[in-house]
Amino acid sequence: MEAGEYIKRIIESEGERVRYAKGETIFTCNTMPEYLFFIIEGDILLIEAAIAGFHNGLNVSIDHILGLKEFITGSFYLTTALSESDSSLLRIDKKAFETLFRDDIQFRMQIVKNVSEGFIKKNKGYE
Repeated sequence: MEAGEYIKRIIESEGERVRYAKGETIFTCNTMPEYLFFIIEGDILLIEAAIAGFHNGLNVSIDHILGLKEFITGSFYLTTALSESDSSLLRIDKKAFETLFRDDIQFRMQIVKNVSEGFIKKNKGYE
């Protein structure tokens, strides 16, 4: 899901910048999230777990947040994230995210807005 400028600034101030080469795995499906990622450069392929031998993939890029739903719900990653090009991401660990979510009302409101918009987009065809 795409994030606003405020979320980017907060993650940048509280997190760290990491680089991934083309083809590198950022995280793997069915593992517990250690970090929340914000894409600042490059393209990432999100691959859902195989269902009946088929893989569904989604390309995401700049300003997209990876792992947000999993962070909020405490669930395993639902996808595997692969760097499709040399990419630069900001990452923030769970403890820092939880502190920001608790203490920064604007951050919390922007995160909730992003989750809601993602849910609406995903379920648009099921009205």
